Amino acid sequence: MAGISLAIDIVPCLPLFYNKGIFLPFYIKLKVGINMARKKENKNKKGLVEVKREIGVDYMGGPIRKSFYGKTLKEADEKYLEYMKKNGAIQIDDRMTLERWADVWLETYKEGTVSDTTYKATYVWAVNKLKTRFGGRRMSSIRTIELQRFFKEQSAGSASSVDKIKMVTRAIFKTAFHNEVIPKNPMEDVQIPKGIEAEEKRAYNANEYRKVLNFAKEDPDGVGPFIILKTGLRRGELMALKWSDIDFLHMAVSVNQAARIQDGRCIAGPPKSKKSMRSIPVDKELIQFLSDIGRVRESIYVMGHFRDKKRPKNPDTWKQRHYDKFMERLIEKYPEIPELTPHELRHTFGSILYTSGVDIYRVSKILGHSSVDITTKIYVHTTVEDLRNGIPYENLP
Repeated sequence: MAGISLAIDIVPCLPLFYNKGIFLPFYIKLKVGINMARKKENKNKKGLVEVKREIGVDYMGGPIRKSFYGKTLKEADEKYLEYMKKNGAIQIDDRMTLERWADVWLETYKEGTVSDTTYKATYVWAVNKLKTRFGGRRMSSIRTIELQRFFKEQSAGSASSVDKIKMVTRAIFKTAFHNEVIPKNPMEDVQIPKGIEAEEKRAYNANEYRKVLNFAKEDPDGVGPFIILKTGLRRGELMALKWSDIDFLHMAVSVNQAARIQDGRCIAGPPKSKKSMRSIPVDKELIQFLSDIGRVRESIYVMGHFRDKKRPKNPDTWKQRHYDKFMERLIEKYPEIPELTPHELRHTFGSILYTSGVDIYRVSKILGHSSVDITTKIYVHTTVEDLRNGIPYENLP
């Protein structure tokens, strides 16, 4: 308990004269003080002193504390300093689950940086795959061998699916490590297996291509298919194509935007990538076709919205209400012609260019691919007959 103490010290000194010649060889010193109760060191059953020290903050800014033990308070504090020095003051949040960090990663690094379609079909889709397996697990508890097993299971899917999951998983754990959520990145040593290669996408041959073009010119819903078969535009690029993007004099089509869904509304925004922005040379047949339909169109968009003339049409709505009906009528007239998707019409255009002698570099530029490898691997479809025509059998021994 606290109390008041009084102490008297007799301090020797040089003689001091006091009261008529009397001298004292000392003086009296009074000391008054307050005695405080001494704080006891908290010891556990093993007789060790425990101290709790802050070693960092979590992702919400809250403190992360850890207990350190020693025979004395000084020893416990020395262990704390040794820990901080050894770990470089790393701020690790053992409570952070993969589900929580994946949501933080999506919101911080991806939301708003890509189109809604890409965001949902690639990033949200891959994150959900991870959540299904590791959702409630703490990030710091996930080991390399567990991720290796996870990717081994995913290899039963397509190669493109495995690539998407790999890209997202690596990014999630890499950013977690750099943001000091985990002490080590378990993805660094994971060996990613290859998935099943997708089947070669279908495309019309030259004869089918001409039949579909002629049919599209006369069909009420044939404008979109005709333009794709003549330019190789993606569906979103077609919906965002403006009349001002068409250079009738120099016979070229400029791709500057792509339609996408944002907050439930279709808008025109940046295309898939920078290389998607391009100028496509076109022929007289397309220029004449666009000139004819342009005389009766009021929208600023070639495939304009039927109500709002200044807004692009929803790509999904266009496919359901117009493209699918076009295909039904086409197959009814030509049962031998396969029913292709809008993206396969784009593949058809690339194939027609390549088999007609256009070099692979130009095909890649016209289609707006990020690299020539993509054009070669995915979009160029070589038939057995094409291969046969390239072999000089008559010159072989």
